[in-house]
Amino acid sequence: MNIKETLHIDVKQIKNSICKKQSIKKLKAVLYIALLVCVGVGVQMVVNYAYRDEGKMIDAFAGTDANVVQSKLTIVGNYGEKYMTTADKKNMIDYITAKLNIEESLDKKEVNGETTTSVIAQKQGRNANAEVELISIDSKEENSAKKTNQYVYVNIELYNDISKAIEYKNAVNTAYKEMGISDMNASITLQGTYDRSIPLEERNRIADQLLEKLQAKTVKENRTDRTNSSYTIYAYTPLIDDYITVNGSRVNLNIVYTYDKGEDITTLYVATPILNTDY
Repeated sequence: MNIKETLHIDVKQIKNSICKKQSIKKLKAVLYIALLVCVGVGVQMVVNYAYRDEGKMIDAFAGTDANVVQSKLTIVGNYGEKYMTTADKKNMIDYITAKLNIEESLDKKEVNGETTTSVIAQKQGRNANAEVELISIDSKEENSAKKTNQYVYVNIELYNDISKAIEYKNAVNTAYKEMGISDMNASITLQGTYDRSIPLEERNRIADQLLEKLQAKTVKENRTDRTNSSYTIYAYTPLIDDYITVNGSRVNLNIVYTYDKGEDITTLYVATPILNTDY
């Protein structure tokens, strides 16, 4: 099944308004990735486009026996301070969605906020959701002059064939580079669940198995036996070229466990370079 077939399912009409919570969450994702340097001291984002073997992450995740929930790809490109009309933004969205083969039946709408102006295109289905957005973010300089930065935001969620995340990433990277966008940051998150509480010994076994399959070296970890606490491992694998540098150490693999006591569900996240979603 190709990308077009994956997303060409039950296209729904985009709602006439976007709720405030969704807009804030999306803006947080853009700022988190595009301005990561502002989040923590000594953090630097480095991107390399010659992929080694990101597919290994998919294979390793499949070996955890978790019930696959979804894979999520988020890519933010910084288009600089170029002036863009609404028509310019729509044309750029058309170019990206054509690369993804999802340009048909896409609805576009303009959404204005206090300091942002966006043109959004969405496509939703049973097996996948895709969203492409051009976001203009206004800010004021010390001399009170207004500056506008343009960001290109692509978010794709897959619910069945999670391996397509790598294919999408390569397609979006190609589109960005052809449009002259070299400053881009991407993250891939794989999410699975277990219908029970996972004891610490089993969590460690699964995590160590992931690290071994991905030839990853642990950089920092918090392995706790308290089911209501976050279990987190930051690591680096040479199999993935994208990474961030934290306090002089490369990080491009993040393993996280959470537990919902009310639902009795353990959730496993495997992300690169780090998990940037709420959990």
